[in-house]
Amino acid sequence: EGPAGAGKRELARALAAERGRPVVELDLSASPPFGAREATAAARLAWLADAWLLAKLPPPATVADDGPRPPRTWQAGLSDLLARFPGRALLARDTLEPSHLDLGVATTRRLSPVQVAAPDRDAREKLWRDRLGDAAADVDFALLSRTYPITGGVIGRIAGEARTLARAQGRGKAAQADVMAAVDAAFRPILSTVGRRLTTRATHADLIISAETRETLEELEATIRLRDRVLDEWDFKKLVRGRGVSALFYGDPGTGKTMAAGVIAAASGLPLYIIDTASLVSKWVGETEKNLGEVFRAAEAGHA
Repeated sequence: EGPAGAGKRELARALAAERGRPVVELDLSASPPFGAREATAAARLAWLADAWLLAKLPPPATVADDGPRPPRTWQAGLSDLLARFPGRALLARDTLEPSHLDLGVATTRRLSPVQVAAPDRDAREKLWRDRLGDAAADVDFALLSRTYPITGGVIGRIAGEARTLARAQGRGKAAQADVMAAVDAAFRPILSTVGRRLTTRATHADLIISAETRETLEELEATIRLRDRVLDEWDFKKLVRGRGVSALFYGDPGTGKTMAAGVIAAASGLPLYIIDTASLVSKWVGETEKNLGEVFRAAEAGHA
């Protein structure tokens, strides 16, 4: 288990290759019909090939998943497959929290959970350099690895999109602008469902504010920019419950609160989204909390 793109199936393939075994892969992530007939065929194929079985499962349901869900017929089929196939069976699914006991699969086999974590900042920087190449024009690899705590699979997709954008403009190397455009294209669909993107060209120099307020804004930007160093390198993460940064901008209308927030976001290399609170508040019990939770989940997934 682990976040999407962490390399769960790649790890399983590497383990099988190390032992000289082929792999029969099943993609059940979209909850396709998978009953006794399909289970028997998969077990026979893997047994005849003396192979390992690798099944990609749907992610676990969350509290927010109150919409229609596809029928999980794969669970009965997978239970039958595990009962029929005597060899090594590996299961993989995308999840942020360990939940291997929530499979809904009936089996007498002992499941050994393996949590595949997302790469740390140093590993992310190496992945960016490997996927884009050290010769990439003016790309700030340290900024990318610090700002976007994403997995290797996501980095690979963004790097490929950035190279495509560079070639479309007649350039052989991806530039920082290409990478940021690819990042925006990857995460904008997640965030556009809960808010409106706000872009600004203003900088700190454009803010007409007191010296005290300017110092506070610079401290806020430094907190965002250096939180990885403080939490990871200095090992302060055990003293806090999360990595997010919260700030309250207050003042009379027209004093530049939104502009200041945009300047901080731009300087930190992060997108800024405006959320209409009127669309979140509901008269129904629990709906407001659910809407707020959806906003924060989208902001976390979209790295805003």
